[in-house]
Amino acid sequence: RHVNMEAQLDAAGFLCAVQLISGNVGYTLTGGTSSNDFPDLGELEYKNIQLLYEVCQTKLFKSQPTGENQLAPVHRLIAEYLAARYLTYRIDNDGLPIGRVLALITGEDGIVVSELRGLSAWLAALCKSHRRAIIERDPLGVILYGDIQVFATQEKRFVLENLPLSEAAGNSWVVSIEHPRFVTENGASRLIVKVALDENGTADISAHLILRGDLPATGTISGFVGGQRSPMGPKKTLASSRSM
Repeated sequence: RHVNMEAQLDAAGFLCAVQLISGNVGYTLTGGTSSNDFPDLGELEYKNIQLLYEVCQTKLFKSQPTGENQLAPVHRLIAEYLAARYLTYRIDNDGLPIGRVLALITGEDGIVVSELRGLSAWLAALCKSHRRAIIERDPLGVILYGDIQVFATQEKRFVLENLPLSEAAGNSWVVSIEHPRFVTENGASRLIVKVALDENGTADISAHLILRGDLPATGTISGFVGGQRSPMGPKKTLASSRSM
């Protein structure tokens, strides 16, 4: 039986959205032993359960060594994109309230929780109808994890104007925050992001990770907005600034 690609991607997006938002690792197929990290796939509420099983047999998912018939998305970045794609469709076509989605991905302070910053960033890129509301919850995450090349110039400026600024001058912004994923015995490291927006709406972004008790690691993203991304420099900084 032929199943079109769109239906498969929607099913995969549903699985990825549930997995990311609930904090599960993956799913258990028929014959496996389910757990909190790997709930039974058959217990999910979806319009076509059989399609979920079929999608899990594609290369979008991979087997896990934790148990028989347990699978998880092949890569977190792919899961974040597919989940955002699915949620965008539900918001724009099925009337899923954006407020409900934001409540699921933010904490009590209204800020996107760290584990879901990638999902939020892709949601901002794909969900044009509510882009600004999503940006407000985590503007720095939108820059670091999403794709703001697709934003209009006014939207790019909106991102920058909502950053938790350390300093600003004209069309240049500097953000300095503690980096939660890089904590040494001397305390949390600090991520410094510098953004300059020119009159054409093109932005140059540089990211510097200052490791406590270590030498500074420096990398640059140039032409991040309005053109193709260029290499960020040392591999160490690429990993740190894109996977925060």
